[in-house]
Amino acid sequence: LVSGVAKSAPSRRVSAAVAQSQLAEEGDVSVSDDRDSVEPSSSAIDEIAERLAAFYAVLGEGRSNGGIEDSILLDFLGAVPGLLVEEPATVCTKLEQLSGSWGLHLSTMALFFTHVPDAWERPVEALVDQMARLGVVLGCSAGEAANLIGAVPPLFNIRATTIIKDKLDALGLRLGLPLLATVQLVTRQPLLWAVPPQHIQSGVPRLCNRLGLTTSEAQDLIARVPPILVLDEVQLQLQVGPLAATLRAPPAALIELLGRCLGLVSVPPEVLGSNLANLAAALGVEPCDALELATRQPALLAAQLPALVAVLEALQAGLALPNRLAALRVLLVEPALMGDTTEQGLTGRLESLAAAFQMSVVELRALAAQQPTLLVVAPSTIRAALAKAAADPEAPRLPADCLQLLLEDPGAFIALGYSEEVMGMWPVRLGLDPGDVEDLVDSQPALLELSPNTVKARLESLAALFGIPLRIAAQLVRKNPALATIPPNVVITRVKSLALALGQTMQTVGVMVAKSPAVLACAVATPGELNKDLKPYAGAVQEVTAAYEYYTMEWLSKGLKEVAPSRVQSFSSMDRR
Repeated sequence: LVSGVAKSAPSRRVSAAVAQSQLAEEGDVSVSDDRDSVEPSSSAIDEIAERLAAFYAVLGEGRSNGGIEDSILLDFLGAVPGLLVEEPATVCTKLEQLSGSWGLHLSTMALFFTHVPDAWERPVEALVDQMARLGVVLGCSAGEAANLIGAVPPLFNIRATTIIKDKLDALGLRLGLPLLATVQLVTRQPLLWAVPPQHIQSGVPRLCNRLGLTTSEAQDLIARVPPILVLDEVQLQLQVGPLAATLRAPPAALIELLGRCLGLVSVPPEVLGSNLANLAAALGVEPCDALELATRQPALLAAQLPALVAVLEALQAGLALPNRLAALRVLLVEPALMGDTTEQGLTGRLESLAAAFQMSVVELRALAAQQPTLLVVAPSTIRAALAKAAADPEAPRLPADCLQLLLEDPGAFIALGYSEEVMGMWPVRLGLDPGDVEDLVDSQPALLELSPNTVKARLESLAALFGIPLRIAAQLVRKNPALATIPPNVVITRVKSLALALGQTMQTVGVMVAKSPAVLACAVATPGELNKDLKPYAGAVQEVTAAYEYYTMEWLSKGLKEVAPSRVQSFSSMDRR
């Protein structure tokens, strides 16, 4: 934790400038030419540790009347310059005063100052007065006004509150919402502040009418995927409410699916519903469970349906699971099990684990159902990791300690089984930056059980199929890990079959699948069969996907200009914003 304050990722550390300003007077910090590189001396580390301990004692989760979550507190201490040198009691008093005035939890207060660090320099009375005045203008409480400012930090420096109200009034008019509801929605989804009202084609009333949603559900959908607002009436085809009832799933489940694949909103409910029902029947689960598959791990649908069924059967038998749904949920947690999983192989793996960790097979089977990554770690890797942990001269660990590490952080445990030289070869073999490889392995530790050449071959195949650079293919695998497990020729065959069914080129369909693999849920088919259900709507799906990408980038760019207006070079450009 202490070393992470100065050296970890920017979102979880005290910045170099902050650390230097806090400790430079004592001469305990050595700063290199890299502005993000800080090398504190042992005395500086000890001092930071003492200060952190003091803050955690006063404000942390362990305090009796409810404290700040540890991760939020660390971000708060790193975001506000010079905060570590203040007295924890003084900081606590200020947070408690504002918390009582605004009716917000201490964690929410810490998040507010993390997002708006400039506000910390303001006296409590000034902040209370500012939020009270803004709340009166917007017709909300001071706490809701503070939450809005925390969500959209540039608003903190706008003194004329009527400017904020006018913008929200115009936005609410297009959304079809009253002012207070607009304030609450922008707080939930800050990107809406950057949305020009004229971009909005479908507000809450139209979404309710076309998609069969309640007002609350429509707002949930907007908060989840704002570009839904730019679609016209013809593009809104998926009747979420009625389809949810047919699938016996909550509307929130379909809203989450649309949040991950907005293009499906242009598909009629009978097309998606019938395909999910067929998928569920083939897998031996309910349609709502097939919906969960399409939402959480849609890239698994790139595999052949018989192969997917065979893996579920092996998991159910090998782990003694009560039903096929339990097997499906194990696969959703660890899609790497899609590769060459058999009942015999699982039995052998469980026996090896039981011997290594000195437990019974029954106990290991239960643990594997909770943390399926246990099942993709090779026995040789486990033995090497246990030997390395036991030989650690500073803190030798027993097998039980290592098992806990494997359950909580599989990537860290698997890395123990590899030497630094081997790990250092991965970026060279894959032809990627070390940071990209680290992100890939952290998100998909099971990849370490493959050779670098195998991983590179699969990434190159995906890059060629989808027409993307190797680095983007690695990012795609991070988002859809099943793509690294399913053999490339199987994915290529699936895309080719879908291209034939849709009457489009493989390149066009490959791009669509790469961007929105959940569209495969509308084309469930066995090998040798062409499912043309999606053909009349494929063009609309691609148009919606393009609109999603364009407007998301447009609004993000506009939001960045709000945060850093110095990037705007002329007054005319500022007016156009």
